[in-house]
Amino acid sequence: MRKKFLLGATKYGELVFGEFEITNRNKYPEFSASFDAVRPFDGFDIDLKDYFENYIEDIGKECAYELCEKYRCSPQELASELADECNDPRDALDCSLYPEEIVVRGHPWYFESGSCGQHDTRGEMEEYVNKEAYDLLHSLWDKYHCTDIRKFEDEDGVRKSIDAIIAAFNDIDEEKWIEDYIYRSEKCFREG
Repeated sequence: MRKKFLLGATKYGELVFGEFEITNRNKYPEFSASFDAVRPFDGFDIDLKDYFENYIEDIGKECAYELCEKYRCSPQELASELADECNDPRDALDCSLYPEEIVVRGHPWYFESGSCGQHDTRGEMEEYVNKEAYDLLHSLWDKYHCTDIRKFEDEDGVRKSIDAIIAAFNDIDEEKWIEDYIYRSEKCFREG
């Protein structure tokens, strides 16, 4: 079963998650891992009208015209119409990698999707949920990613290492860690 755990935060203010498992998708036990990075943002600080003005510039005149017809508005009113219809910033920004909402000091915080897949964050990390488990996960990724682990003498060791990583991350209150991180870093997010 694929597990997803919070690993920590980068010096760029992104939260990093790791997903890993031993799968039999190729008819042999294969270790796989991937990593996601998301950027927290205060839902009260997002200017949806500004966001949609940029969006309209990117979609081109033909699509913008179709939207004007749909909303029965002029091109100058389109960004406002789209913003007014959007009740949740997650309806506009891609927050699919971590679609949660965490409230910090009465403000809703969301998480815009960044990189995912085989993104190596080892040179970017600033804070770790558990550095030892982070390092062990990356060591397994380096040695065994997408390979038949039966080829290695230490197949049982790989499985035990995965169990140790899961145990280490299971002890973490993910929401509390993220809330504390945002609380500590809030000024940085507002300036950045």
